Amino acid sequence: MKSIKLLSLALAILLSLSLFACDSANVSETSDITDSVITDTETASKAQSETQAQETEEASTAAVTETETETEIVTEYVEKEAAEDFVSFSNNTTSFTAEKKLSGNASYATSFTIPDGYMTSLSLFLETNKVPTKTQLVIRIYKFDGNYESSVQERPLRTEYVDSVIKTYTIWFGRNKMPAGDYLVELSSTAETEEDADAIRVGTVWLPNTLPEEYEQYDIKPYVNGKATKKGNALLGGFTYMHDVPVKEDLYETVTEKDPENTAKVIVLSGQSNAVGSSYSSFLLKNAGQEEYDKYKAGFPNVKILYSCTATGHEGLAPNNKSDEFVPVKLGQGYNLSTFGPEVGLASYLSEAYPDETFYIIKHAIGGASMTGFWNLTVDNPDSLRGLNLLKEEIDLGLSLLEDEGLDPKIVAFLWMQGESDSGNYNVAYNYYKMQTALAADIRTQYADYASVRGIAFVDAGVSDSGYWGFYSVVNHCKRQFARDSHLNYFIDTNAEGLTTLYDNDDIAHYDATSMIWLGELFGQCVSEAID
Repeated sequence: MKSIKLLSLALAILLSLSLFACDSANVSETSDITDSVITDTETASKAQSETQAQETEEASTAAVTETETETEIVTEYVEKEAAEDFVSFSNNTTSFTAEKKLSGNASYATSFTIPDGYMTSLSLFLETNKVPTKTQLVIRIYKFDGNYESSVQERPLRTEYVDSVIKTYTIWFGRNKMPAGDYLVELSSTAETEEDADAIRVGTVWLPNTLPEEYEQYDIKPYVNGKATKKGNALLGGFTYMHDVPVKEDLYETVTEKDPENTAKVIVLSGQSNAVGSSYSSFLLKNAGQEEYDKYKAGFPNVKILYSCTATGHEGLAPNNKSDEFVPVKLGQGYNLSTFGPEVGLASYLSEAYPDETFYIIKHAIGGASMTGFWNLTVDNPDSLRGLNLLKEEIDLGLSLLEDEGLDPKIVAFLWMQGESDSGNYNVAYNYYKMQTALAADIRTQYADYASVRGIAFVDAGVSDSGYWGFYSVVNHCKRQFARDSHLNYFIDTNAEGLTTLYDNDDIAHYDATSMIWLGELFGQCVSEAID
């Protein structure tokens, strides 16, 4: 996940070197730099004079010198990595003060610039779950020449017909399909009446004088019925694009030594409902088979858990399913006795990878809890720390229990499955990076005395693309950005890994049973990388 591949071709006719670094959150790349090399050396057969012979000797000496300093040349290359950024068309997705109907020949559009790299996806935020039967929404993407009318006369680069959506309609592009350049995205409708046309919400866009400085490069401009407008009535949504950025300096020193053998390895697991565990054991039996189900039901003696599971609907956040001591991980340690969370897949992975070691999971999670309202250190509001305070109480209890047993507990990883409740509002979603950075720093500072010799790894899982979470791509962008800050930070792209929420739960907010097992195993892989 964080392994590095180095491909080097040095001192050829043309010297070119590229460095690619890959992990769960991103793909790192280096810029190609060409150095001067000796391209021509006059042959001995043409050395007719003392001058020519001297030139040949100097060229050979230069080539040898350059070969000897190859390592030195490599260190001068500037490392870069690929970042995927989300850029919004609007600055406030909750301010729909101009909710006009998209009827007749009406259209809303936005032009924008991809300054470098390539566009990876484009998302539009739509209002209805099902487009009326007499209505069809049409999304067209054009190459933009600076003029709306002439641009839409050309053949669209992409056309999408939308019949049914849930909050967000996303178009994905393959690598290099939408390279740097100017684009125009237009949404129109075939609705015959205003009643049928109530299929899109429009709101306030970036005003010219309030456009963030970093957004100027995208040159975002809204249009209504083909006419440029300064505010309101514009598309809601945005695009993601991949581009190169300099690698950030890692604030945490890379340590290769391991914790002593008598260390009790502790893993903290927290977040909201997908960390609590709302996946049903009954569906695991149906989809994974009796043998696998029996293994998960019996539990894992060498992976123990202290857990406290609740939801925001519970008065005082009292846990509805908990343990008072460390017990073997097994099914039924989720929201209730019928459900389970990522601890099961995590325990399965660890018990197989480390059969002779014991791990201790401390789990405290709150269903329906947002980072903004429960773990938010970026505002001066005690209520916004309710979740964090309860989490610390559970961590302190777990560490105390282990010490009472004469063990030396060290936290090797902090596993985080959260973000869904912050995905409904763009402004909140875009602040996720700041809140997550503050949370990780606080945990690492608070428990510095209990940190593994390598530090506390922060392993973060992405929000699902089920459509239930309007701005999941913004939150996931922030999670990727955080993962790039340090080798101690990991991002699990749950969507790229194929985790689903559509099949065997009673809603699309929670992962299917087999996907929940896979989520835990993905957590386990990151933990393994952090400690090995």
